[in-house]
Amino acid sequence: MDIIYTKFSKERSPRFSIKTHIIQNDDKSRRALKLPCSDEGREHILNMLSFCEKINSFYGECNFFAAECRSEGGGVSFDFIEGMTFEERLEGLCDSGRSDEAKRLILDLKKRLFGCSHIKPFVPTEGFKAVFGEKKAPRGLKCMDFSCVDLIFDNIIESGGREYIIDYEWCFDFGVPLEFIVYRAVNNYITLNNRRVIFEDIFDDLGIDEKMKNYFDYMEQSFQSYINCGALVLRSLYNERKKRVCFMDDMIAEADGIRQSTYTLFFDCGKGFDPQNAVSGVLDTEKGLIDAAVPENAVRCRFDPCECSCCVSGLSIKAFCGGESYDPTYAATGCETDGALFFDDNDPMIMIENIKEGTERLRISCCVAPLGKGGERAVGILKKNNRLMRFAEKLGGLVPKKHD
Repeated sequence: MDIIYTKFSKERSPRFSIKTHIIQNDDKSRRALKLPCSDEGREHILNMLSFCEKINSFYGECNFFAAECRSEGGGVSFDFIEGMTFEERLEGLCDSGRSDEAKRLILDLKKRLFGCSHIKPFVPTEGFKAVFGEKKAPRGLKCMDFSCVDLIFDNIIESGGREYIIDYEWCFDFGVPLEFIVYRAVNNYITLNNRRVIFEDIFDDLGIDEKMKNYFDYMEQSFQSYINCGALVLRSLYNERKKRVCFMDDMIAEADGIRQSTYTLFFDCGKGFDPQNAVSGVLDTEKGLIDAAVPENAVRCRFDPCECSCCVSGLSIKAFCGGESYDPTYAATGCETDGALFFDDNDPMIMIENIKEGTERLRISCCVAPLGKGGERAVGILKKNNRLMRFAEKLGGLVPKKHD
């Protein structure tokens, strides 16, 4: 028997601090052993023995069952279940371009939960308020008398036609809105897997409006405060520092949001740029290609490649009229250097002029890259001195240099 992995969850109140060992048995099978970090946490760990039975009782008719746990060494252990997690199923569908099926899978999960016979109107109890806060809840929420809050998709694994909940540390013997449990699971998934673009409308489909989302975010914050009570949580120190801190996840999310930016084409049919003659869509800014129909009587077009400071390179604009193509002239609000256009504001524009009468389609291809604050300053320099070497020196790879 070997311990092959250990995780400590100690950024918590002492009564919730635990350690998890992944143990490889002599026969190469594995099990997870959860132990309290101190005697204060023993009750929290051993509660899972009773949670196992209650999950089967309340969630079993929805085909959700608890992975069997047993007492071991002052804690509880779980055998590994072979199968695919709900998260892995969703990722497989998204990666293969079947995002609609992934959405239906999530909607079906909600339908199953809300089809349980134990469902009742949610009424906050004193126990609920102690964990999730005193704020007034929106009307019409549903719950059960027993609640498994940690139904995140990585905790649900399918095996032998059943779906097992493999970690149920956070369960409560009082009602918690099922809408919150669903929201928490979906929000966790799309945030950690950066799927906000694909699942942009998922909360609308789930019937979770802005008022609910604000309340559920408050619940989550209160829940984390309940868990951490009195414990030093290092990540919270970022919010207390005077210097600005950039989180890598936020930077990646911002870059991804820009990589798939919304472009707009505004056509002038003789009366100016009318929003009714506008075409919008999502442009993959690494492989940008737009093929748009040109309205009748259009004489020019305004192309907004994105909504931030950017560099547009490899720009090609083709118009098609009567089966033949031609190159319309264009002008940009940015400045041009070495075949690329640089825009230092959040409203980059490229004006496409001299659209011939009878033109049917407009095809635009380009690559778009965000500049950020350093890039914006560099473009300002370019406008004063349009020389590539000075641009490279000041820009420094799109990162502003510090000066003594």
